[in-house]
Amino acid sequence: MALRSEPVFKLDFDGVAIMCEDGCEVSYAELKELSDRAADGLKPHTVKVLLGKNDLDTMVRLVGYINHGIVPLLLPATIDKALLQKLVAEYEGVPTHPDLALLLSTSGSTGSPKLVRITAGNIVGNSRICVDAMPITPSVRMMMILPAIYAFGLSVACTCLSAGAALVMSERSVMDRELHRLMLATKATHFVGVPYMYEMLDRLRFFTNEMPDLKCLLVSGGAMAPVLRRKYAEWGRDRGIVIREGYGQTETAGFMSFISTDSEMEKIGSIGRVVKDCRFWLEEEELVYEGPNTAMGYALTAADLLKEDEWHGVRHTGDLARIDEDGYVFITGRASRFLKVYGCRVSLEDVERLVKDEFEGIDCAATGSDNHLKVFITDSGKMQAVQQLLVAKMHFNAGAFAVKAIDALPRSAAGKVQYAALA
Repeated sequence: MALRSEPVFKLDFDGVAIMCEDGCEVSYAELKELSDRAADGLKPHTVKVLLGKNDLDTMVRLVGYINHGIVPLLLPATIDKALLQKLVAEYEGVPTHPDLALLLSTSGSTGSPKLVRITAGNIVGNSRICVDAMPITPSVRMMMILPAIYAFGLSVACTCLSAGAALVMSERSVMDRELHRLMLATKATHFVGVPYMYEMLDRLRFFTNEMPDLKCLLVSGGAMAPVLRRKYAEWGRDRGIVIREGYGQTETAGFMSFISTDSEMEKIGSIGRVVKDCRFWLEEEELVYEGPNTAMGYALTAADLLKEDEWHGVRHTGDLARIDEDGYVFITGRASRFLKVYGCRVSLEDVERLVKDEFEGIDCAATGSDNHLKVFITDSGKMQAVQQLLVAKMHFNAGAFAVKAIDALPRSAAGKVQYAALA
């Protein structure tokens, strides 16, 4: 099977590409051979559903599919079976636009039917941005317990493979006592995680352990609490370890800005400055971005996969912001209806649809803040059942949700839900 005219992952580096927990090390030459084999017999410019884990097999298939023009629809291995069947029936094997390289869900935890159409150029553009901004070199060994199926983890993984760095793949959680041993054994230089992970690691006093090879902590996937941001910034400054925070979205295949809080402590609270050769500006307080990693648009049906580029490099982020005189961006609110729960992007509209589809006749509204989702329903007898549904379908623990019963949802004269009136 022929490669793309210009492979996304060139894999022409010496050294190790992927390190596994069992001690297995896969070189770049071996990864090329394995990934080429994984694409055998599959038709280019068609969709292949890929259930992802943080393991060698997932990375081999991902690299192989993308390099050979097959379009992976990347989904978590824990996805609800009924939803998986629906997505497979809709997308598996269907033809795509020749520029399309990857499909990601806008809300992986709910398995949103709204997919982001990402091109090969988006992946390459984002990797070039991150190689320069993180930065990533062949000497990096990236500890990957963050799922590589979501935009942040995937962006980091793709960047490492584009720069000749090594990925240390693991399914371990931040609570696992063996994580420290694994980092020592693999001489991990970088650790990547979302704010929730860093909160747990702080409680466990994880970074008081000796890790002589550690050089950088990467953070994204939501805002870290200000006190914790400063604590990590001071810790990094005192030890010569870079604390690099990124801001991005699935719709930009990864990152739009970075800040090193260990050396830019006076700007803590900011998402940093826009990445090199890209642009931020405000439209009625909404942050707008322009860069080579901006996706083509959304897909709601299989027919949408044949559409041309609809966004032309410009992304309206849905975040309200201000930009100071030094170019640092501060998020002041959220215009779009998304939250980050434990680092995973959650569509509030998808949550409402999930509840309404399951419980006929119930009215539902979802609000809240990052890491705390509030769901209002109009049937007090269904509170426990709704809580159980959310836990089962979204794979978060019950502490992430608060289900409340009210007589009726507050609505405007036009019938729109007044979310500001819900508390």
